[in-house]
Amino acid sequence: MDMSYRGWLSVGLKILGAATLVKGIEQAVMQWSSLADVQGMASPWMLICAALVPLITVGAGVYLLLGARNLVIKLWPDGEDELASEKAVFTIAMKIMGMVLVVQALPEIVRLISNGLYIYSVGSVWDTSMQHSFIYEQLLATLLKLLLGGYLLFKGAWLQRAAFPAENER
Repeated sequence: MDMSYRGWLSVGLKILGAATLVKGIEQAVMQWSSLADVQGMASPWMLICAALVPLITVGAGVYLLLGARNLVIKLWPDGEDELASEKAVFTIAMKIMGMVLVVQALPEIVRLISNGLYIYSVGSVWDTSMQHSFIYEQLLATLLKLLLGGYLLFKGAWLQRAAFPAENER
């Protein structure tokens, strides 16, 4: 079977989309079934964010399933040279890994913001300094994951140079 590099990237993104869609549906069932039970105990922002996390995940999955072709055109423009197949496959894998990191980071950011809002709302009653530092650390790590994913998705040049040094550098 002969498939172009764009085809391989498209298939990888669609597989990621299907897995993300299943994960979003799983999150929706688990979170939405318990929303009524915690309605009086949680802040409205926390409930809104708890409802948004599965929607973002499902939306990302649907986008990857239905919009993979347009995304591939943006990520792998025509005329981009494909000198060595090993380098091209590595580039495809980097782009897919970048998309995985971005898809993982988006719901995590919403969840952390929700937790932060909840901790802020109860801060006048309880000492929440330890929870604040945990949220900030997790938010920083998640933002770094999002940035690294974006870098791998759209560029990744440093990793390509490290993995495939020029002939004169060897």
